[in-house]
Amino acid sequence: MDRKLRNIYLSLLLPSVAGFTLVYVAKMLGFFNRSAFQTHSFMPPIVFILTALFAIALPIFYRSYFAHIHRHRIRVSAKELESMETRTIALVMLAPYLALLAYGLNLPRFHLCGTILMALYAVYYFYPSRKRLDNQMKLYRITTENTSVTKVC
Repeated sequence: MDRKLRNIYLSLLLPSVAGFTLVYVAKMLGFFNRSAFQTHSFMPPIVFILTALFAIALPIFYRSYFAHIHRHRIRVSAKELESMETRTIALVMLAPYLALLAYGLNLPRFHLCGTILMALYAVYYFYPSRKRLDNQMKLYRITTENTSVTKVC
């Protein structure tokens, strides 16, 4: 499970890293004219709020929703946990792309730094390490065999 999640994680993260590299090189070579990207005044806060939403708020909401759905169950299957982790990674990996957008559009320094910090938090915290997955499996009492799920009365 951890290898599959890592592959999904990297396949979603690496294009944004490549995008940051390309935008940085383009800025250094002078292809990006800072005055050419005049953004509306509502754009920086929108990007900032969306990054906070995808990096922090929605993953917390989704995990608590998952726990709420399975609150009466004694055990959760590994397939259900893998599905939840895959969706969480897909949700969180929108934050680096929003940070790339903020960097490419030359947003004001406050919004750019906040967006990049939240994206870095999302990339760091939601990395599917073996230790993190073991903790999740222990928390949800994951069963590896295909047994029927019993409910608590």
